[in-house]
Amino acid sequence: MPSLTQTRSLNAAVQLPSRPVAVVFGGTAGIGKGAVEVLARHFKGSGHIVIIGRSESAATAIINTLPPGGTYEFVRCDAMAMRNVREASAQLLKKLDKVNFFVCSLGAANFSMQPTEDGIIPVLALLLYARQRMAEDLAPLLENAARLGEP
Repeated sequence: MPSLTQTRSLNAAVQLPSRPVAVVFGGTAGIGKGAVEVLARHFKGSGHIVIIGRSESAATAIINTLPPGGTYEFVRCDAMAMRNVREASAQLLKKLDKVNFFVCSLGAANFSMQPTEDGIIPVLALLLYARQRMAEDLAPLLENAARLGEP
């Protein structure tokens, strides 16, 4: 395994496109919030970061701390219902032409065994189904970045 110093060196050497686009699904707290902050620093204010989550106030608080110059936006999505995940991904497919980085960091705070409206146990809705649905839906945008020769 590479050391932290080696990892930082490799990350710094990544050639970013002039306007990288990142989507952070579950980006309003915890690891997702950390990913937003690191991406914003790495992009040096030149990127576009979309935070997907339930809490607009949490996203706004994060956005207010990010470097100026970047484009930061919030898309509301309660990933407990696959209909919401499909709606969020449809919004992104309409407004973005590519995605260079996709981070999926949904928390699983609901351990109820009561099925969701989709008939799915909540923890599985968040940890499996919503992640898979969003990844499949956004695949064309990730492929577009690859076609452009971008990460």
